[in-house]
Amino acid sequence: MFKKLKQNRFYEEIANQILEAMHRGDLKPNDRLQSENELSSVFGVSRVTVREALRYLEQLGVIEVRQGAHGGSYVKEMDIDEVARQMEKALHMTSITLDQLSEVRSLLEEIIITRLIDFSDCEKHFNRMKETIVKAEEYLKEGNEGKRLVENIKFHTIIAEMTNNSLIILMHKITLNMLYGFFVRVKPSSSLGKKTIQYHKEVIALLRKGHYVEASRINTIHIQEAGKIITLKSRDQALF
Repeated sequence: MFKKLKQNRFYEEIANQILEAMHRGDLKPNDRLQSENELSSVFGVSRVTVREALRYLEQLGVIEVRQGAHGGSYVKEMDIDEVARQMEKALHMTSITLDQLSEVRSLLEEIIITRLIDFSDCEKHFNRMKETIVKAEEYLKEGNEGKRLVENIKFHTIIAEMTNNSLIILMHKITLNMLYGFFVRVKPSSSLGKKTIQYHKEVIALLRKGHYVEASRINTIHIQEAGKIITLKSRDQALF
């Protein structure tokens, strides 16, 4: 899995090779790394250098050191929510617009629905999507727009999760989270809520039948319409 080192800053090369092994899938979340002695033998360096590399990876948040009988350095499960929050902070400092976010979201979900769905466990995801619709309808009747919006967002989050692709899920989550702020601030109307629920029912019905292209088309229309409405409402409610 690893190669002997040729550079001067050995700890960085060790860290890079371990990261590459993670990206290749050779090392997966909760896998235990070899001991310091074993790694020092593999890389041909001292334990001090190995320890420095492991400390660097721990600071990056990609491994964790566990104590006890089964102690050692383990690959951490990626916290997508935390990564998304950090990336959102950086993106908020750019000139990304609401229209651009809606466009990215639309394109992502189109590709997901037509090309990237993992068919091995679709029914479980379809049932979860159905649950969000049921809850959204309940909250709509109660006039609880905040919770209704959360359920509608979950519906689209599940679409991304059907890929089982961490990077796609992360990109989608960042886009949705940034859009969510706009939706909350402009307070979508109940009529938009009803229309959203109807679109969601159509999408899931088509997905269950295996009509993925049509499901994608309806979903795209829904996203584009919602984006236009939110943009207009945001401008109307703006103070400057």
